[in-house]
Amino acid sequence: MVRANLPFDAVEPSAAWRTVAGRGLNLLGETLNIFCGSMSLCVQAVTLACDAGYLEQGEHVISMTSDTAILAMATVTRKMLSELVVREILCKPVILTIGRKEQQALKAREGTPQLEAAAQHKLKE
Repeated sequence: MVRANLPFDAVEPSAAWRTVAGRGLNLLGETLNIFCGSMSLCVQAVTLACDAGYLEQGEHVISMTSDTAILAMATVTRKMLSELVVREILCKPVILTIGRKEQQALKAREGTPQLEAAAQHKLKE
């Protein structure tokens, strides 16, 4: 178990949050979550484990959360933007019901065959 602050969390206090530097990594986390809500957690787990010395820089690892898994080449947090490589997204949710509220969008777009198939698959689970 690695104990650390998540690098994508907002910088506190609130005065720092209003600065560009204070929002930079938080915006990176939000950008990764476009893929799914746990993508940023997978990336943060890799960088934190590398920071703590549990992983070597350049080592290929699988990082998992409850609904997402990636194969990544590890690096430390300070080199993340230049050296971190996500080799594969092994699994992620089909429908983003928590962070993006996609279920509401699906109801609004009923009749689209691809979305209906994805929704039916999700409901069977």
